[in-house]
Amino acid sequence: MRLARGSGLDGLAGMAPHLHFRDLGLSDAAMDKLQIIRPLLDVPRARLRASLQQRGLAWIDDPSNLSPEFERPRLRAARALLNDIGLTDAMLALSATRLLRARRALDRVVQEFCSADAGAVRVDPCGYFVIDRARLQVAEEEIGLRVLGRVIAAAGGSHEWVPLAKLESIAAFLFAASGEAVRWTLARAMITASDRVVTIERELGREPLPRLELPAGARTCWDGRFWVGFNARGELSAVEVRPLGEGPARELLRQGAVTTQTPVRAVALVPSFWRGERLLAVPSLEFWSDPNCRGVFEAQFIWREAMRRDRLGGRGKD
Repeated sequence: MRLARGSGLDGLAGMAPHLHFRDLGLSDAAMDKLQIIRPLLDVPRARLRASLQQRGLAWIDDPSNLSPEFERPRLRAARALLNDIGLTDAMLALSATRLLRARRALDRVVQEFCSADAGAVRVDPCGYFVIDRARLQVAEEEIGLRVLGRVIAAAGGSHEWVPLAKLESIAAFLFAASGEAVRWTLARAMITASDRVVTIERELGREPLPRLELPAGARTCWDGRFWVGFNARGELSAVEVRPLGEGPARELLRQGAVTTQTPVRAVALVPSFWRGERLLAVPSLEFWSDPNCRGVFEAQFIWREAMRRDRLGGRGKD
């Protein structure tokens, strides 16, 4: 199915046999250390059914796997034809295994490119990325695409695939020698190119960023980008977490309460902690209304987890 859509390597490599819940960007902190293990991916469906029947064990079928309205059952119906030309389940599984091996190798190169030691990608705690455009241009095209895709996914905080065709169009411009300043939006992220750097940050789209009540002792994922936590002390039972906003951001900078080289538009979109209309803390800016607030409120940009997600090239024709 993914081959018919022109999917890239991530899509064709199939399901990962092992992943952490944290890599999915799920908002339940209690599940952060849980893992998903799929040890039976290579076992044929008929063999699984036979084994369960032999042991008298029940199972649950997905109705969509049997309905001709969906693509997967139609492909199963064409299995005899596919088998005749060598596209057997075993051969397709073997190809997926080999593609997964290649994907892991590429991911290691991407991680090295994005490492602090390499110096090609700077990560701001406010959720803002700066990529050295010259370094991006001399990288292999597939590596450059993957770097851009992973950074866009992290900056935007979306759990959706970064459309490969749209990404390729943006990358083609960035890889060229043009010094023209251009801006795009993709997957909730805003990408801005100058002659020297590419900056990628959260887009302020049509939908407002989340506002949520955080009870004492709670920790959750905010906007798909930050882990936020409230380690209660004293009488507070809950606080509100919401985007800082441009007005408060400019006021903090004007007062000298914080110093940052990050653009105000990016600072305005970081999580902040409020009690009513009183600003309590902006951990990403190291701002605390009271010294005792330090350690009580936390906000951690989860870019490492986001950049491990397989979110590149899901829909080749998008």
